[in-house]
Amino acid sequence: MLLLFIGIILFVAAYLYYIKIDRERSIERYFDEPRIGDVYKIKKDDEDGSSWLHYFKLVRIEGDNLIFNPSKMKANSSTDYLLHHFDNNSTVIYSKQDLLASRKGLWKNYKKYNTELVEIMRKD
Repeated sequence: MLLLFIGIILFVAAYLYYIKIDRERSIERYFDEPRIGDVYKIKKDDEDGSSWLHYFKLVRIEGDNLIFNPSKMKANSSTDYLLHHFDNNSTVIYSKQDLLASRKGLWKNYKKYNTELVEIMRKD
């Protein structure tokens, strides 16, 4: 029984590590060449310290600005599957420099709500 428990723990740890590496690779692969339809997964912390995931679907590129439709909902990391429904009547604009700063951890402060670029998803 103990070996089964240890095996499960090792499997979960390896799986979570794989997910982390896969997310980092997605950012490396897609960041420099954004495409319409890419979905950016961004984590933000509220004033009370709660973490929330937001999805932003890239709808337009204007010069150095990326224009997104935000997801209709925000959720904690355990329920992020709900975020694939986008508000087509609302837009959010990030410059490439903003996203680069977030990617490098430079928005890890109260003023920027500890914003972190977590993943870029692309349907190939």
